Amino acid sequence: MIIDNKTSYYLYSGIVGWTGSKGFESIYPEDLPEEWRLTYYNTQFRCTYLPLEVWTKLAEPEITTLLDETQEGFRFVLESPKEKEKYTYNIINKIRIKCVVEDEVDIHWLEPGISMRELAKIMQSAINSGHPLYLISREADLVLLRQVNELIEVLGA
Repeated sequence: MIIDNKTSYYLYSGIVGWTGSKGFESIYPEDLPEEWRLTYYNTQFRCTYLPLEVWTKLAEPEITTLLDETQEGFRFVLESPKEKEKYTYNIINKIRIKCVVEDEVDIHWLEPGISMRELAKIMQSAINSGHPLYLISREADLVLLRQVNELIEVLGA
């Protein structure tokens, strides 16, 4: 499933990071170079969750690359900073156009075995409220993520 390039959505699906976790090899074509993974990833999913220890270490060139390699409607969900350090807010401000901070948004963590019927109710409630909902998996469970993306498509969000 290819995600369209709308600038905002009601429902965002994604994984913690886009490389390195169990199951990621099943997301990408075998011959895809590693440096193209984010570009490919954001055609399949609408967001990715970045842990604090990842996003706070981003240098200016890396931030530019992240912004350039993702579609307009894509979002980076940043783990909330534990302390209100000035440098973390400098990074957030640089990528604010494509990022949200965890404590500013609604996140539903996708767990294996989740009821699609219950998830559809949660998703419909988010659509009805007009508030975006981030559906994030800690693992690259491609079967679950495809089901979630199919639900998003059926719900038209």
